[in-house]
Amino acid sequence: MAPIATYAPELTFYVAGLSKVLGAGLRIGYLVTPNVRYTARVSSTMATLSVMANPAMIQLATRWIEDGTVRAATLAIREESMARQQLAERVLADIEYQSKPEAFHLWLPVPAPWNRIELATRLQQHGIAAVVSDAFAMRARAPEAVRICLGGRASREDCHRHLEIIHDAIKHLPAMAAGGYGEPLVDYQVGRNTA
Repeated sequence: MAPIATYAPELTFYVAGLSKVLGAGLRIGYLVTPNVRYTARVSSTMATLSVMANPAMIQLATRWIEDGTVRAATLAIREESMARQQLAERVLADIEYQSKPEAFHLWLPVPAPWNRIELATRLQQHGIAAVVSDAFAMRARAPEAVRICLGGRASREDCHRHLEIIHDAIKHLPAMAAGGYGEPLVDYQVGRNTA
């Protein structure tokens, strides 16, 4: 989807940064203004309100944009995200969740008898980046859901293993969460039975 600035460049301030697209360490942003007059105003305001960005980082980021490195890297990240979403679609085929084909995350409604805090804690114990819905809630009562990260430092193999742990937690371990006698819990990190 093209940005609004493509359709109305004379009315639009286009802001983009590299930290969410390419890497968290690249804290560099860019602003395209509608005209020279606005560029002068924004430059003056930015000089007053902010500390200068690291010149070496600016030069590196600009070079990567100009020589195609950013484009190649973002395409590779997009392809990897799509592959991980397809992996999730296969492993979690019988579990309800919400996502998009290129997303870095899954939104997983938490079925009873789990609650969002118990499930997130259980998954975090296995190295899975699970965040309770409270962090994203805009209203007083957060839904019983967790956000699962499919990216980060984990390899695709780690991602597959994490998805299997999530599947097992949802399908086989709720009885244990309720204090029943479900299937024995397998410690996936060391591969031994802990029940």
